[in-house]
Amino acid sequence: MTRHLYIVMDLSKSMLEKDMKPSRLTVAVQTVEAFILDYFDQNPLSQLGVIVSRGAVAEKITELSGNPNKHIQTLKAHSNNVEGEMSLQNSLEVAKSSLWFVLLFVFLITDSSFWMIFCEILFFIDCDRCA
Repeated sequence: MTRHLYIVMDLSKSMLEKDMKPSRLTVAVQTVEAFILDYFDQNPLSQLGVIVSRGAVAEKITELSGNPNKHIQTLKAHSNNVEGEMSLQNSLEVAKSSLWFVLLFVFLITDSSFWMIFCEILFFIDCDRCA
């Protein structure tokens, strides 16, 4: 089964706290790195991308792909730049706008009227925003 997943990484100033050794940021980056490697080990056909949130802005730093090394290297390169606050809402909006095709896929393969209606509504919302 193919899965599509975005990891949202907090790169706000709170990640510089020293409540974890050596810092929250270092522990978080190491944890995400291990997760990415395990994810692709268990889901070799799946796609993953990384979104970072700092300064109340969310930024997609890697597109969906099946290359774990690319995600890890890009995350490490961006993890040196922390600032401001995290925005969960902006992060979810970036992920939603990048995963719109997954909803269409669900719409095409399901026969449940609830899902068809739900996906159709989301499809029209996204189309209205793009027009």
